[in-house]
Amino acid sequence: MLLDLEQFKSHWANTFPGIAIFNTHFIIAVSGGVDSIVLTALMQQMGAKCSIAHANFQLRGEESNRDESFVQAFSKKMDMPFLTKRFDTLAFAEQYKMGIQQAAREIRYAWFETLVKEMDVQANVVLLTAHHADDQVETVLMQFFRGTGLHGLTGIPAMRTHQQNPLATDHINLIRPLLPFSKASVKDFAKLNGETLVIVTADHETGGLALLDDENNQMVPHFSTKHHSGIMVPVFAFGKGANQFSGIYDNTEIFNKLSKAMGL
Repeated sequence: MLLDLEQFKSHWANTFPGIAIFNTHFIIAVSGGVDSIVLTALMQQMGAKCSIAHANFQLRGEESNRDESFVQAFSKKMDMPFLTKRFDTLAFAEQYKMGIQQAAREIRYAWFETLVKEMDVQANVVLLTAHHADDQVETVLMQFFRGTGLHGLTGIPAMRTHQQNPLATDHINLIRPLLPFSKASVKDFAKLNGETLVIVTADHETGGLALLDDENNQMVPHFSTKHHSGIMVPVFAFGKGANQFSGIYDNTEIFNKLSKAMGL
């Protein structure tokens, strides 16, 4: 699906009719990668009131601090409040006997929940993350390779509210507005809108828009985009979780590609 402001508005109206732009405050999780940068730009173009939240997991030395500085500069340019915190992710993972990816996720969402509770605004507070359609494919593939049967495969939901899942450990209302759009379409938007989003940095500049590496692909290197570059999205949704998918359609050609990648 082509990503532009009109398509984004249309998708929002159809998928999140209960989330009003003008009486909601959005906290956008921004790693500094193209996905979260583009999501922030789109929300600004929609006229939304937003804050930018950046978790520094301190996993890559000075590069992690550089990412933080980059997002801080971007927040200033976008005239949005900047929220950040540094975490000792390795120590947390060791203490609680979990992998780095899981530790980072636990840390991240616990902090996000704190931010939502502490947000001093007279409006509903909603967290936004920049998961896109390629992430959806990765999720299905990861579940499959971990042994989940076809009927048990589920995807990333476009929206998760505490009302929908009252037993959840957090109380975050979360939406993922980029879920039906491919990584390629996100990059295309960045290139086309580079002049309005430009931030000059020494090492990261793509088509006028400065970009950092995608956080998800750093944390899941074995399932990075290159491993499913032949699988285009949208992709056929199957299994009991299919009704959770956003922007995914029955497409025989795509289904065949995904099935081939799975070795079916």
